[in-house]
Amino acid sequence: KKVSRREKEGKLEVENNQFPCDYCKKLFPANKLQQHKSRYHRPKIFLCDICQDVYRTHLKIHQTSRRAKFGCNQCDKTFMHKGSLTLHIQKHIGPKNECNICQKRYVRKIDLDIHMRNHSGDLPYKCCKCDKAFMTTSALRKHEILHSGVRYKCDICNKEYSHPSKLTRHILYHTGLPLKCAICNKGFAEPNKIRRHIRTVHKLEDISRVNELTIKVSKNVGHSK
Repeated sequence: KKVSRREKEGKLEVENNQFPCDYCKKLFPANKLQQHKSRYHRPKIFLCDICQDVYRTHLKIHQTSRRAKFGCNQCDKTFMHKGSLTLHIQKHIGPKNECNICQKRYVRKIDLDIHMRNHSGDLPYKCCKCDKAFMTTSALRKHEILHSGVRYKCDICNKEYSHPSKLTRHILYHTGLPLKCAICNKGFAEPNKIRRHIRTVHKLEDISRVNELTIKVSKNVGHSK
């Protein structure tokens, strides 16, 4: 059987313990290939300053679909959805839904209802494949992915995760701490950790105010290109 030139080259590479990079096709020893990928082909993270979602490739397409459509008549803020505008307008009025146990206040009644489950222990959303139950539908959906068996692998270190959001958070650690607190300049890898930091350290309890500060933080970071 005649051996093609490509097969000969491939055989030579393996014999010399040289393997091609998936991105630039340069050859490296097996123990240096992953190091090269991590250093020169680190995945770019795109943090949208409109909705805080994290993307790896298509931020511009995403932002085109997320252009603000609804403007507040009491300030210059604009929003993608009418519901977001309604929630924002409540901020001008002030939170009016107060917990009668711990006195925490919320702009939306649905947020108060969810909060009250912390006091009652009510877990209304049950998994149909095991005996676990959850406080919200989003928590249930996140749990159900575990039963699917799907795994999401990091291109840099090959760690696997059961949920794409966990992989996204993990990848942020490879890129350092791209998010900064607008108040104290402390660095964070994840948007939800900034929000928790602002609530606990800087004592800001109002949900809409915390989210607003977090959006300003992401704007300071900017977008990679």
